[in-house]
Amino acid sequence: MHLPNPKSPACPVALGQELEVFYPDLGVPHWGIVYQIGANPLEGKWDVLVLHNSKRRGGVNLSAIEQFASGNGFSIRRSPESPQHRAIILERATLALSVGVPYFALYENCQHFTTWCYTGKPESPTIQLSVVALIGGAMLFGNLMGDSNKPKPRKKHRSRY
Repeated sequence: MHLPNPKSPACPVALGQELEVFYPDLGVPHWGIVYQIGANPLEGKWDVLVLHNSKRRGGVNLSAIEQFASGNGFSIRRSPESPQHRAIILERATLALSVGVPYFALYENCQHFTTWCYTGKPESPTIQLSVVALIGGAMLFGNLMGDSNKPKPRKKHRSRY
């Protein structure tokens, strides 16, 4: 999906939706929460603000959707399940913004932020996948090294008697 078209009957994004944009220069997806929406009839566009945890900006911050997307298209990952869920998502997002949550790739990245807003539990599928791959690689390496260090079985000699 590309940037919202104000000529459409309704804005194509909604409050509380989780957005994803892929930054080719970083090679990873970036996630954010639609935090505010307003029609801007003077400029003939929608003003959409996205709350996200950004390494570039040093933590949780509010950006215009154009800045969030950085010239790339974006997609809607998921939407709130109900008006009550939307209120909880936005309440958590507001709390993170007011506290000034910093960015840390391993436990406070954009994915941790948006999943926490949605579920109350900070998780990062990218970090989880990396850890699984790292553990799997270490196990494979250990098995390969273990096999090469095993003593070779001795040949049994037959007695001539």
